[in-house]
Amino acid sequence: DRTGWVVTQVHLSGGHEMILVYRLNDPRGSMAVRPVGLDPNRKYLLSRWDGSDMAEKRSGRQLMEEGIQVDLPAFFRATAVVLELSPHD
Repeated sequence: DRTGWVVTQVHLSGGHEMILVYRLNDPRGSMAVRPVGLDPNRKYLLSRWDGSDMAEKRSGRQLMEEGIQVDLPAFFRATAVVLELSPHD
C-alpha cells in the first residue's frame, strides 16, 4: 500500500534535527509534522534542506505540540526541514 505519508526524524550534532517528509499516494496535499525529543524551553530556527529560510523561530514545545505544516502538492514528492537551535535563546 503506497498511501499516506512517511516521516523520519534524524538527530544531528549540536542539538540540530532534520525531518524528512515523503508524500506517497495520499489525497491530502499537506500535513502537520510533530517532531519529538526537542528541548521544550529552547527556540529553534526552521529552514529547508536547500538552505531556504522558512522565516520561523519557534520553541521546542510549540513544535512538538502544534507541529510544522508541510505542503507537498504533488504525489510522491519529498522535502526536508532542518531545526537548528537558536544561539540567542
